[in-house]
Amino acid sequence: MPLPPLPDGFQLDTPQAAPSAAPSGALVIGQIHPKQPTPQTPEETAKTQAETQNTNVKTAILTGQLPPPPKPMSVQDRLAAEQAAKGPGQVSSAIQMIGQAYKSLDDNAAIPNRNAGFLRNLVAGVESSGLGQTVSRYTDVPDQANRDLINAARSRLLLAMKQATGMGASMLRSNVELNTYLSSLGDTHHDVMTDYALLDRLDQDIGQGNALSRVLPAPLFKQVRAMSSGMAPVSMSQTNTQTGQKRVWGHNGWQTVGGQ
Repeated sequence: MPLPPLPDGFQLDTPQAAPSAAPSGALVIGQIHPKQPTPQTPEETAKTQAETQNTNVKTAILTGQLPPPPKPMSVQDRLAAEQAAKGPGQVSSAIQMIGQAYKSLDDNAAIPNRNAGFLRNLVAGVESSGLGQTVSRYTDVPDQANRDLINAARSRLLLAMKQATGMGASMLRSNVELNTYLSSLGDTHHDVMTDYALLDRLDQDIGQGNALSRVLPAPLFKQVRAMSSGMAPVSMSQTNTQTGQKRVWGHNGWQTVGGQ
């Protein structure tokens, strides 16, 4: 007599006895139990787990348990972010170049230094005056090349600051502290320690903060860092008039501090 069909998911196992073990026409009793799933390969198991995880994440996002993933950046935004990431390093590179030029002037006693004596500073003051620089320019004195380098490197420094902050040159120059510091650079009548401190202040606020440590001896850099720490930091902020969000510039870049 034929057996009725089994429900889906079940199978009938009959005893594994030899055909002679049961007489002809006898009823053979078997066991009905759920079908066992076919074992998965490691690759199939990994795929199943990944699909389950994706489903769980989608469910969590739809139910509000997880925030939605961020939208992919546009090419323009990605390039801007890459430039901003390179900016502090470029600022420090320009500051290191200017700092090295100042150190060369200092080593040659061609710029005043508060740590030096009166006569040495008197000679340095004469050489760094307008007349002294004119004479140096026509007599092939190496010190004048360093002064010219300092003046030329200020443009490179400003460009690096634009890339680091994402602000235009006019916006940067409208910043009181920053404009004062940039205007002071290149004036070799200043005490060189003041120039070192100005550079270090800019490096701490917009660069990587360690440029002059690669130029100056450790004791001198420690003295410069103490001076720059007493200077007003470069403070910059921007406010979005539509959202009211305010961004403040710090050593770690722009930080949102208010608004929606």
